[in-house]
Parts: sequence; structure tokens; C-alpha cells
Amino acid sequence: MEILTAWNDPGDIVLAFKYLEPSYEVEWRIRAVELLTAIISSDEIDLDEDKTDSILKRLIHLLRKDHASNVRAASAYALGHFSVNEENDNIIIPVLIEAIKTERIYTVRELASQALGYRGRGDREITEELYKLIQYNNEKDPSIRYFAAMALLNYEQLSRS
Repeated sequence: MEILTAWNDPGDIVLAFKYLEPSYEVEWRIRAVELLTAIISSDEIDLDEDKTDSILKRLIHLLRKDHASNVRAASAYALGHFSVNEENDNIIIPVLIEAIKTERIYTVRELASQALGYRGRGDREITEELYKLIQYNNEKDPSIRYFAAMALLNYEQLSRS
């Protein structure tokens, strides 16, 4: 498969974006998200701010809008791999909290809560937001509390290490 050959070429971002189009099969779109995850996680690749922003925006769009839950789940997971800094967190954390609250598919919510845990910096506002979700009483979907608690546990553990 063409997409998994080498991922240290900046052209691979363009290739990954090509395969993210809805006209491609879900498997190819998931692999494209995995490729982007590898790119943003790599210490060997130095991305400029424009490329990083375009990847971030694309993953957020996929998490919110893609019709395939597996692509949404992979996108949530990928968001946890961006550098932990205030600028990224101000964008990523609200999106992940939104996914925990509103996503219908458990796998997507689980990966969003894991990704949120990876953002652990000990930020008090995030901790308070997660506590609010834990106390959130939604009779139609009590699992919101579970995923918020899981995210809080991961977040607190990472912020202490």
C-alpha cells in the first residue's frame, strides 16, 4: 500500500490529505490518520507552523464530521499526540471534551478521553471541567461520567509525572 512506504518526506502530508477524502475507503482514511499521527509524533520531522496547523485543523474536522466512527476515533487518538503546550491545548482540549460529551460511539469517546489524558499539564481549568462532566447527570447517557473520570485519571497521572 502506497501510503505506508516512508513517512519522513514532507510530501507524505499531501499524500495523507489525499487519502482523507470521503471518496476513499474507511481503511485508507484510517491509515492516512495513522500516517499523520506518526508525522506529528516524530522527533525526526520538523514541521513548520503552517503544516502543523493544517494537520490539526484536518484532524479536528474529521473528529467532528467524518461519517465513519473508526476515522473519528483515530482522529481523536491523533489529537493526543500533538506537542503539549498552551497554544495547542487551547484548541485541542475543548474539542476532546466536546467529543466526550456529544459523540455517540463509545470507542470514539474512549479514545478522546485517552487523548485528553495525554494533554496532562495539571491545568486547573481542565481539571474543573472534567469534574463538572463527572457530576453531569444525563439519564440518556450516563457513560459521559465514566469517560470524564477516565480522562481525569489519565490527566492527573500525567501531570504528576
